[in-house]
Amino acid sequence: MPPKGFKALERATRRILFSMTSRRASAVDLPPVVPRGSALDRILIMRQDRIGDMVMTLPLLRELGRLHPCARLCLVATPAGASVLRYEEGLEVIRLGRSPWAFLEALSGVAGFAPDAAVDMHMHDSTTSFLFASFSGALWSLHADGRRKLPFSVRVPVPRDGHIMEAFAALLSGLGKPVSPVQEDRSPRIGAGEEEYSSAFWRRSPAAPRECVGVNLSAGGDNRWWGAENYAALCGMLTVAGWRPLVIHAPGHSGRARTVLEASPGALAAPPAPDILHVSALIRGLRLMVSPDTSMVHLAAAHGIPVVGLYLPFDPSLPKWHPWMVPSAVLTADRPCSLASITPLSVFEEAERLLMELP
Repeated sequence: MPPKGFKALERATRRILFSMTSRRASAVDLPPVVPRGSALDRILIMRQDRIGDMVMTLPLLRELGRLHPCARLCLVATPAGASVLRYEEGLEVIRLGRSPWAFLEALSGVAGFAPDAAVDMHMHDSTTSFLFASFSGALWSLHADGRRKLPFSVRVPVPRDGHIMEAFAALLSGLGKPVSPVQEDRSPRIGAGEEEYSSAFWRRSPAAPRECVGVNLSAGGDNRWWGAENYAALCGMLTVAGWRPLVIHAPGHSGRARTVLEASPGALAAPPAPDILHVSALIRGLRLMVSPDTSMVHLAAAHGIPVVGLYLPFDPSLPKWHPWMVPSAVLTADRPCSLASITPLSVFEEAERLLMELP
């Protein structure tokens, strides 16, 4: 996501770049992979801006490091995305902040890194990423094949249907070595502070993680707020069935969480979390996660936690962003403006089915 204040500049730049380069970009027969024998001593990966994107890409980046052991890997990431990488070894990070100065500083950083190849992880042409690739001086700039409006030098064929992990893996395979979307080492690394945060909570908790079902209230946009009544009803059903709901929420939704918890005797309140790695430490070992379509779906799946996901009916999420490689159920609302058509009973029934199937 471009820094605030650069939206108008980005739109103007996009129009100019498209008009100058679209014919050349579409006419040239571009290679689908970096040519064999090309030097790849430095690889720049651009812009998994959202936490969920970074969580999902992380195991592929680890695999990329194993496949290119002599290469330095550097990521351009927002502070939110970079927070996932705090304890990650073998990855350098250039933070893309929201101020004009931070934007220019990031451009300077990619130029200083001087990569041999730059990979844009967006599935559509991104003017911002193209600017980063150009400023970096990379001989090879990789992008997903498709509408060729910007002159990236390598256009990698990626699957347009199926899961986004398959597309991410195919795009990174454009560097010359096949990257499998199926990886076992998937969860973010955490440190001593996050470990103590999690341990302190579970030491005083009346239930162990394996006895708890995570119930996440928070997701971007009010259309993904399921409603306090629905969450409370679900927590009640889980409690009657013998499970402890663990109510999880973003810092800005503490009022919503209080409302749900007051109507849900027996539910546990997750403690305030400084960032996503603290949440990651907290949820390890949960039996199940219920969440709207947001980063929590992918964080839970990265830990191998089965997921019941609540989704809105628009194409970018279906099925590209469904839970990956875990037992799961996806319930889809009738309208894109609200999750209200999904009933607590339907969510509980899917949760109960998954719980009964677990060993």
